[in-house]
Formats: sequence, structure tokens, C-alpha cells
Amino acid sequence: MTFVPPFAKARFVSSEGSTLVPFGLPLAAAEEGPGPETVSLVHASHDEAESARNLVRAVPLADDLPAGAFVAVLELAREREGLLTRFLPRRRVAPEIACAALLARGYADITLVVCPHGAGRVALGTAKRSPA
Repeated sequence: MTFVPPFAKARFVSSEGSTLVPFGLPLAAAEEGPGPETVSLVHASHDEAESARNLVRAVPLADDLPAGAFVAVLELAREREGLLTRFLPRRRVAPEIACAALLARGYADITLVVCPHGAGRVALGTAKRSPA
């Protein structure tokens, strides 16, 4: 079954060195914030990819986003700086660690999907508001 994204645009949580956009989505304008139409992408650094604690810190709190907002953790880590490191393989975020990071930050409806555009596996979570 092919995954059909319920969002139309993407934005990076931290755009430092991020270029990988899953599902062929266009990037949202800089002034557009998170919401149900825009998925917030967590593109982990190599340090974040190898440490569950660091990855959890990279994921925004679900309570800081509007209800219904989506957050995605990409499997492939950002490329490292420097010429020699380009020849080393990219680190990958383990799917169970990505899903655990979303759960730890308060997301619901967590699922793992495969991007048909070469971004690898993507862990998705939805921000839900807890009843007051």
C-alpha cells in the first residue's frame, strides 16, 4: 500500500545542513509555521543519529505545536562537513529510536513509512492536545 501524505509542504526544525525532503514535498515559506498542512522535518546530525538522548532533544515537544501538526524523523542523517567524510557512509537513525523519540516528546499516531523519493524510512507522529 502506498503512503499518501496528509500534508502539502515541509519545513525543517533545524535547517542547518538539511537538504533531504521526503515525499517530493515543496518547502514551506520561511514565515509559515507548523500546522496540519506542513510537516516539520527532523533531519538528524551524526551525533543525534547515534544517541537516543540527542535525538529526543532534536524533536520538538508536541505541546509546542498546534494540534494536528505532523513531525517526521528522517532515517538518513545529514551529511558531514569536509571532503574526506563524504566518502564515509551516512549514519542512519534506527526506526525504533526514531519512534521512541516521537513518543518521548508526546506525539501520537506514530507510524513508520517508506519514502518513494529516496529519503528512506520516515517516522511520523501527530501532535495531539491533551484534555485540560
